[in-house]
Amino acid sequence: MFPIPIVVQPFLQHSILKNKMLKMLELEKGKQLDTMGEQITKTDWTIDSEREYVNTILPHIQSNVEPLFKRMNYLKFKFGSTWFQQYEKEDFHSWHRHPDTDWGLVYYLELPLDGPVTEFRNPLDSNETILPKVKEGDFVLFPALLEHRSSENNSKARKTVIVTNFKTF
Repeated sequence: MFPIPIVVQPFLQHSILKNKMLKMLELEKGKQLDTMGEQITKTDWTIDSEREYVNTILPHIQSNVEPLFKRMNYLKFKFGSTWFQQYEKEDFHSWHRHPDTDWGLVYYLELPLDGPVTEFRNPLDSNETILPKVKEGDFVLFPALLEHRSSENNSKARKTVIVTNFKTF
């Protein structure tokens, strides 16, 4: 058996984009989510309107993932939904999957040293989880069949991620 292909890499333009993206996200209309499965301070996941930061970040995401998809023998890929989430102290997002997609990407725009990273659950053994070694400025690319979550943020600092989905061909 071969390992589940969870890819962790530095987001190549992070040092150039971080402050610009955070300023853009401050201006974005976002909502707070507070349900049994999630408590997120600010997200635009449910907002369908045109968003400036998405147009800014997608070419950079493309340049980061294109070589990976080529290496995996995909001839092309298509972007699905893109959104951001900001987790303040005690925020979380419980186990979930992204429907109607092949791959997911989480870009850690802000990640405190003591902040929670995305945790993945083995689809054949739900007691087995994987915590990739990521830091601020990294991204994780993963097969969408994997359940994943962001456990409670026990840090005093905010965690900000930009997430996007892909269909591959």
